[in-house]
Amino acid sequence: MNNRTCESGDLLQLLSTCVEEAILTIEAIERDRYGRFVISDRKGVKADVFGNNYVDPRLIVGLNDEDATVPNIYSYDLMTNELTLVMRNKRFPALYVDNALNIRLAAKEQPNGTVIYYRRSATAPSRGLLTSDEDQWEEILSFSAEDAASNAFMGFDKSNENIYWLWADNSNDLGKFIMFPISSPKRQTTLFQPNRGEIGAIFWNFTERSPVAVSEVYHKHEWYVLNETVLDDMQVIVDYNPTASPYIVSYSVDQELILLTYDSAEKPFDVFLYRRANRSIELLFNTKPDLQEYQFNTMVGFEFIARDGLTIQAYLSLPPNTPLLSPSQASPASRKYAELGLLPTIPQKTVIMVHGGPQSRDVYGFNTVNAWLTNRGYAVLQVNFRGSSGFGRNFTNAGYGEWGRKMHYDILDAVDFVVQHGIANKNEIAILVEF
Repeated sequence: MNNRTCESGDLLQLLSTCVEEAILTIEAIERDRYGRFVISDRKGVKADVFGNNYVDPRLIVGLNDEDATVPNIYSYDLMTNELTLVMRNKRFPALYVDNALNIRLAAKEQPNGTVIYYRRSATAPSRGLLTSDEDQWEEILSFSAEDAASNAFMGFDKSNENIYWLWADNSNDLGKFIMFPISSPKRQTTLFQPNRGEIGAIFWNFTERSPVAVSEVYHKHEWYVLNETVLDDMQVIVDYNPTASPYIVSYSVDQELILLTYDSAEKPFDVFLYRRANRSIELLFNTKPDLQEYQFNTMVGFEFIARDGLTIQAYLSLPPNTPLLSPSQASPASRKYAELGLLPTIPQKTVIMVHGGPQSRDVYGFNTVNAWLTNRGYAVLQVNFRGSSGFGRNFTNAGYGEWGRKMHYDILDAVDFVVQHGIANKNEIAILVEF
């Protein structure tokens, strides 16, 4: 096997496989110098991996080799380098496979933005070449343009008869994590329903094909255990750096070894190995060693009330080592903000950094512009104004028709908040738009 590093920056994606000697890479096209088998390097043809697992030497690969808008689906054998057409596709941009690497679902957006999901029909061949012909597929789910972006297929369970799904509709503002039989989507089991922010990440047991923990994101990722077998492990991981948000990068098939990092404004870029056997966490490396000598800002999530009564989530970052008021020094109206570490002893020159989108959101963690500004002595205020994503459909919808009006008012109300609580002086506030 040829070993190499990737200083050229041509590596776009890397995937492990069940074959120990085989690693799949997706790279910028160049002449192959490493004796590898290239699945596709044709100009204008995109290769996507639709499925792989830890027991089957095949990859399910999509190539838009006949129609640029939809992929044909191939089976690629890692042992023989054989590429076999398994589905000729003329109408589905999205296709989904089960754990046995069988194509089971398809999706297509309609002209009005509605997204329809299809399952294989009884007339579809169980073996041989599958097609996208209408008689081989039947509709099972349909989502309006408004709901489609908040719904997501998350995989099949071990039996390959039940589907995990992030579900959002008029009945639940923040969405929910559910499971239902592919034969009967209305028979839904709710696995987790968030309370304040939308679901951020799911930690899986890939051997059992089951979720073990899920996070909800409001100020930070807050993890909730779905399977008691990992409760103590998740507690150790959270307690190791309680001011940050743990993020699980990868893990071994038996889940005894977990590679993780922490979303942290103050101490980013550390990568750790967690060993379940003795519940130990070992620092492996830092991805940005040149920044180790610097001290970064804190980043505190908080809420304020807009002029029309809507609760707005925001973040405040203060320059490193900024002296803070203790709760006993703060006024009764400001005491809870002093407890959060929001109140400097003297007002700070402040930059309001406004996220783009507008249906995006600011999140907790290291931000290069934020770190640069706070390093230069400025406080940074980030406001998730109405219309931002991540706080439910009602909050996002509250921004419709309000560009330059209520969206703008939320930012102005944030200015009033920091002035009222002594965080900034009104004549020392600037605005910066982040794209």
